[in-house]
Amino acid sequence: MLKQQRLDALSDGIFAIVMTLLVLEIRVPEIAGRFVTEANLFHSLLEILPLLFIYATSFTLLYVYWRGQHYIASVFAHNLDNRLTSINAVFLLLIGLVPFSTHFLGLYLFYQIPIIIYGLHMLMISVTLLWMRVHVRDSSDIESDPIDKRSDARGMIRIVMPGVMAIVAIALSFVNVLLSLSLFVIAIYFNLATSNAHWLDRFFDWVNSKFINKPRKKNVLKPKSSKKK
Repeated sequence: MLKQQRLDALSDGIFAIVMTLLVLEIRVPEIAGRFVTEANLFHSLLEILPLLFIYATSFTLLYVYWRGQHYIASVFAHNLDNRLTSINAVFLLLIGLVPFSTHFLGLYLFYQIPIIIYGLHMLMISVTLLWMRVHVRDSSDIESDPIDKRSDARGMIRIVMPGVMAIVAIALSFVNVLLSLSLFVIAIYFNLATSNAHWLDRFFDWVNSKFINKPRKKNVLKPKSSKKK
């Protein structure tokens, strides 16, 4: 059976390579001709701003996915089985394609097709990570720490949020490309902001009070009025 340390080393190595490849796609602008002016340099920098934006977005999303994968495979799970390693391989396969979808979107940032491809890519990564977590939680061959329903739901929401935002971004790209790009930033903020746990707890309390443990109204029997003869 594969040891968790070997799986961690493989996953960390692939994430490190992919994150490095992202920045290698950003080239220093070169100005053709002999005359280089401040205006030309400034214009050249403006041309690579889309690449810088999508690089920062993809790098941060990779960090979010790495953190989730590390928790599921190394902290939540105390041992491995063949299915978990296979799911992790599919997950790493999708992670390895991030430089392609990132560079494609960076070159054609204001077009719809690159956003659809990038969104579908992020959606597949989120679904695979969710599959990994569900398997660790439900598998009888994997030992894991007991987890209450609220913590489990909170973790699930954090995993699916980038995928949900990707679906909305794809739909919104038919209306406005720039607005669809902002949804990926929202997904990143949702996963990294420490205040989200408080808001999620309040949301779960509201759902629990309104739909699950909704207080029932008791039928109070009114005393019968005695009729005077």
